[in-house]
Amino acid sequence: MKKEAIIRMMAAMAVTLASCTAGNESLPGGEDGLPVLNVLGAGITPTETVTRAVGTTTVTSGSIGVFLSNTNPTEIDPPYVPVSNRKYTYGTPKWTTDKAIYLGGEEANVCAYYPYSATQATTVVALTTQGYAIDKDLSYAPYIKVNGGPDKTIDGDVGRHVTFVLQRAYSRAKVEFTRKNYTGTGTITEINWQKLPLTVNLQITDGTYTGLTAGEKTQTVDYTLPETDALIVSETDLLIAPGKIAESTAGDKDGLVLVITIDNKPMTTYIKPSVLNELKAGKYYTFKVNVNGTGINLEKVELEEWQDQTVEDTGNKPFETEPKP
Repeated sequence: MKKEAIIRMMAAMAVTLASCTAGNESLPGGEDGLPVLNVLGAGITPTETVTRAVGTTTVTSGSIGVFLSNTNPTEIDPPYVPVSNRKYTYGTPKWTTDKAIYLGGEEANVCAYYPYSATQATTVVALTTQGYAIDKDLSYAPYIKVNGGPDKTIDGDVGRHVTFVLQRAYSRAKVEFTRKNYTGTGTITEINWQKLPLTVNLQITDGTYTGLTAGEKTQTVDYTLPETDALIVSETDLLIAPGKIAESTAGDKDGLVLVITIDNKPMTTYIKPSVLNELKAGKYYTFKVNVNGTGINLEKVELEEWQDQTVEDTGNKPFETEPKP
């Protein structure tokens, strides 16, 4: 009798394994009865706030890309098959996906980025200095360890509920002009940045930046300085690859350089390394430039809020899950 019971049990196990769905990419053992990764929300938390009133910006549209890997990638028989760039689209009460990620009892590493790109095959993202656009404003949540518990149900799916708390990948900057004792027309036709960080690679699993390059970026514009009010040139609103500015070897003139062409005359101002030696991720800088009778000069660099909508801050954690019971 005992032998027959063992045979029946082994047969049942064989049937169960045979019935597992081959399309499941998170657990080699199959998906039957396994909890899923339910994404309940995503929000962008500021790196640093100018005012205490600013909190996390809720993501209410678009899609995120999710990556899953084993916590020990060198393990001979790892519990999970890696998942690359799984698309989750905004919805309520949870984000939707065409292909669920299934979780077992073992922990896995999970990270995400926003907005989603179908061509993002790896967790290394190439950042390039460019004009600001909301669809280029990348944010990411580094690795966190998750597993299939605690089990909870939402829309019929049992699984782990998570909310991604993202951080911005780029630095951002703009130029604001004022005039004082300048008698010319004040027509601005070109803005040239020198020693500006241009490209860098971001590893979204841990937020490290490598391979920074710097150089020149020139923008052609057509603006006329007002007599009294400040002028913000929209083309100078840049997403900038974050990083250090060139090391000083020639005193104050070896920092970031702005060459502004006004009334067909190039005018130069130097941003001293003592004023600004790094453009940091998640920070929004305003360069306040005064145009006067003898040229231009940088009055100061100010930090601006990089926010649209505020919600409750979740503690600046790059990724938050429901607490374990």
